[in-house]
Amino acid sequence: MGWRESFGCPLAVVGACLAASCASSVPGGGGSADAGATADATSSSSGGPDSSSGAGEAAEDSSGGGSSSGSGTSGCAGGPTAGGDAGLLTLASGQSVPLGIALDSTSVYWTDEVGGTVMSVPLDGGAITTLASGQDGAFGIAVDSNHVYWTTAGGGTVALVSLDGGSVTVLAATQTQPTGIAVGGGSVYFTNYDGDSVATVPVDGGEAMVLETGQGQPSGITLDATRMYWLDEGSGAVMSAPLGGGAPTALAGEQASPRSIAVDSTSVYWTNESDGGAIVRAPTDGGDATVLALATRPSGIAVDATYVYWTDLGAGTVMAVPIDGGTPLTIASGQPCPQAVAVNATSVYWTNFGESSSAGTVMGAAKP
Repeated sequence: MGWRESFGCPLAVVGACLAASCASSVPGGGGSADAGATADATSSSSGGPDSSSGAGEAAEDSSGGGSSSGSGTSGCAGGPTAGGDAGLLTLASGQSVPLGIALDSTSVYWTDEVGGTVMSVPLDGGAITTLASGQDGAFGIAVDSNHVYWTTAGGGTVALVSLDGGSVTVLAATQTQPTGIAVGGGSVYFTNYDGDSVATVPVDGGEAMVLETGQGQPSGITLDATRMYWLDEGSGAVMSAPLGGGAPTALAGEQASPRSIAVDSTSVYWTNESDGGAIVRAPTDGGDATVLALATRPSGIAVDATYVYWTDLGAGTVMAVPIDGGTPLTIASGQPCPQAVAVNATSVYWTNFGESSSAGTVMGAAKP
């Protein structure tokens, strides 16, 4: 059983379920609102979220977790939707359920599951652009130099649009709850959560091809130059396989609701949402997993050359810990249901579900 089912939320409405959960834990909060996902997920891909921002991206530009979703139970910390700490930047407010997040050199991109939109805003704030609408359960998100890519968990599609908007192109249809997404090497890679598979499709169109089958509710996915890495929520495994497919390798097993995933040149990182919550690292070529930090209910994850970053929807915080472990740092607190997270050379960006169906935000802060 994946974390979506454990909270009693259908995948296509998990965001609404989780936002209601957040609201129920906030005095005076209302109800309602899904990821990368990702999230990352987030991470993304989301993924959660997780939703990752792309394959082989430099460590200074990483988004996590492809998928995010939630529950009809409480567990999210409440707080001011504009951020509880000085120095935080609200890039977008009034969102329904912002889930996956991705970055390029100029903009922040995100999906809104309940709103069914794909949005962008300049890195430093400014006019918000709706790149696509009418997307049923927009979930994980990724970006390259030409296009934004996303999955629709409700619509069963993988789609793209130009960075400045325009006509939406469906790359793959009739998928079974696609959630996590990553892009690299001319292809899009995605997970089919309900189809127990990992698949790929060329960015310029063509037939989608299933690379891995028999997976247990795969969610967040990320890539490096030669391999793909994903979370198997059903079995609690962290998996890896060549980009072209082949025998998968379990890098870690018996994880407690792995939520979002990220990778750098040597290691894969993920969040475990259950059993107290943890931020975990393992070598990409195999070896023992190491707990870098404990958390309340971690969600999205991202990594750069110095720190691992995560959101904690239970504590309402955005955190960082040195890449080899050490004392965690608080980047932001008082965040209502923070979800996917992404970083570039100078800043950290994340999505908040918010305390009601129209109180979601996209936030930014300086790196430590």
